[in-house]
Amino acid sequence: MKQLTRLLLLSAVAAALTGCTTVRFLEEDQQLYVGSSVDVDSEERVRGKRALASDLQQVVRPRPNTAWLGIMRPWVWVYHVVGEPAEPGLRSWIFERFAEEPVLFEQVSAQANAGRMRSWLANHGYFEAEVDYRVEERRRRAGLAYEVSVHPPYRIGSISWPQDDGELAAAIRAHAGETLIRAGDQYLLETLREERIRIDRALKDDGFYAFSPELLLFEAELDQQASTVALELTVKDDTPARARRRYPIEEITVYAEHSPGRDAAPDDAATIEIAPRYSYLTSEFRVRPEVVAQAILFEPGDMYSRAAHLATINRLMGLGIYRFVNIRYEFNEQSEALHAIVYLTPAREKVIEGELQMVTRSNDFAGPGLQLRYRDRNAFGGAEEFSIDTTSAFETRLGTEEFELDSWELGAEMRLTLPRVVAPFFRDAGGNAAVLPRTRISAGYNTLTRVDTYRLDQISGSFGYDWSPSREIRHQLRPLDVTLVRPRDFSSDFSELLRQNPSLQRSFEEQFIIGSSYAFSFNDQAVTRRRNQTVLNVGVDLAGTLLSLVYGQFESREPDPDDPFLILETPYSQFARLETDVRYFVPVTEQSKIAARLVAGAGYAFGNSSALPRVKQFSVGGTNSIRAFQGRTIGPGAVAPESDGGPALERSGDMRLEANLEYRFPIVGFLKGAVFSDAGNIWMLGDEESEDTGLFDPRTFMEQSAVGAGIGLRIDPGLFVLRLDAAAPLRKPWLERGERWVVDEIDLTARQWRRDNLVFNLAIGYPY
Repeated sequence: MKQLTRLLLLSAVAAALTGCTTVRFLEEDQQLYVGSSVDVDSEERVRGKRALASDLQQVVRPRPNTAWLGIMRPWVWVYHVVGEPAEPGLRSWIFERFAEEPVLFEQVSAQANAGRMRSWLANHGYFEAEVDYRVEERRRRAGLAYEVSVHPPYRIGSISWPQDDGELAAAIRAHAGETLIRAGDQYLLETLREERIRIDRALKDDGFYAFSPELLLFEAELDQQASTVALELTVKDDTPARARRRYPIEEITVYAEHSPGRDAAPDDAATIEIAPRYSYLTSEFRVRPEVVAQAILFEPGDMYSRAAHLATINRLMGLGIYRFVNIRYEFNEQSEALHAIVYLTPAREKVIEGELQMVTRSNDFAGPGLQLRYRDRNAFGGAEEFSIDTTSAFETRLGTEEFELDSWELGAEMRLTLPRVVAPFFRDAGGNAAVLPRTRISAGYNTLTRVDTYRLDQISGSFGYDWSPSREIRHQLRPLDVTLVRPRDFSSDFSELLRQNPSLQRSFEEQFIIGSSYAFSFNDQAVTRRRNQTVLNVGVDLAGTLLSLVYGQFESREPDPDDPFLILETPYSQFARLETDVRYFVPVTEQSKIAARLVAGAGYAFGNSSALPRVKQFSVGGTNSIRAFQGRTIGPGAVAPESDGGPALERSGDMRLEANLEYRFPIVGFLKGAVFSDAGNIWMLGDEESEDTGLFDPRTFMEQSAVGAGIGLRIDPGLFVLRLDAAAPLRKPWLERGERWVVDEIDLTARQWRRDNLVFNLAIGYPY
């Protein structure tokens, strides 16, 4: 508390000093502009006057200099003290990134701002508004106070559509039911603009290739007594004949190896007729013509459609074998039709990529990692992608006198991705979807060795499909997902630990995981019109059930964990697992936002198994979870961590609940900050009631949740995000009841407290 008081006092003194010194650099006849205030008043009842004043504040120009605590303007002080340097160097770097030239009152035009406000108000239905202002001066500082008088906003009374007999007017009337303008809604100029764009898109989907939204005109008639607006949509008289006509596509030409800047095909290009008036020009024969044709959603004879045009570009780019895709249309005035020309610029097909990583854990373990990938984007001439991924990493404890390897990991995976659905008696190239469906086949091997503890080998394979019916939604279905888990080379100490913990022992048994999985994701972050954004991920795993049904046809007994059914002399796992991840983003200002996340997951073993496989259990903590605790060191429940100083056993459980809240804000340039809080834990599922077992109990799970908070820095130049978070525990669930909250123990000045509690997380990307 004393530190906080001192900090506030220091900030107040700094504010006073900075505020005084800023104007000292100005000329005698100059005044520093400190901003403006906007007050909205009305003789009639008008809702949302405070929000209206805030909106009007945004149109005021120029903006005053950045202020801290309302009076500090440190970047203006930097501007004067550092001065604009003549040569590059440290001064130049500081000046370019931090300095702000003072905004003088003489640069402000109150009349221009009043005009902007009246224009903004009229565009939002507040006609006949009045704006007055007065100057407020104090000690070589000056601001403006605007007083705005408004009447209730006008609302839409009626809307009429073009009534002539032309083809264009008929098409506009056919889409009138989809209008964004509704009687009774507040008049908004932006809605009229969006309505013109909507009509233009609908017309282009109907074949009106040459139409433009600028050819539409809204005429408005005000009813002052009723405060309503009657709208009439018209087509401008000077609209050219091309824009009034629907155009079919009469011919398609595909340039398969197009070079930017050159329209013609290579001299040695061969012409392949896909269909009448449908040509495919190629000199390298990289991709089979039918693969490209299946991605193009229009054919000769089809009416032009903007939606088909955009979806075709998405599908062709989605093949993954082209750097650029461009579609151009040429008019044929004689036939009144279009010639569609598709330009495809190939990307490099065979690629070898490498990534060197540095794994740094908050429990003093660190080590390098290397990922290598070979990719062939066109393995069999049909845009099939074949890839081989290899991973290697090891970790050691930092701060010891001798180098000791703690763990190492090796892995390899082969993937084959086909740009279509492949299934018995069924083959689909994606229909009319904007994103091509995918068939994915994979096989891999991974081995993880915890030195002097255990070794875990995994052999895996899967077959499944990915498809996206829209930009926001994605489905992933794996009808076949197989993993062979082989734990071995247990140390004597670890074997003893397993004997003492039957649940842990069962999770480390050798077993087959044979089942299916499904994942659904929704992400509307690409839909920029929505203020608040949502991300939803749901995953379902079901293993062993089909095998048990098959065994049930030949066996007279039910599956039993003590006498399990076997596959290749190995028990198979039987369980159901569900995990949900919901994220919600709320903008606070133009560059700051609140990010929230809720994660819930549970798995239940039954039939042939009594415990979830280790690789399917849940864990919390670390860089992307509860950041005040080391990864996989919390839980289950109130179970205490090991205190022998050695490498702790990674904690996992059958159930996970976690909540995260983070406020993200800009600092300067590409440097951003965050304040966050995380809470959650893992639990086991069972029938026992002892708290020491870590079993989930709805009566006690809240008080068993670990809670942490911290601050973070992000370097976000746009291409990547480098993140450093510092966090400390607020509640430790393994302590005795009544002692779990440790907020009163926080002491940033104490070295031992920092060593025992402060956790740093260095990572790439945002946590969620």
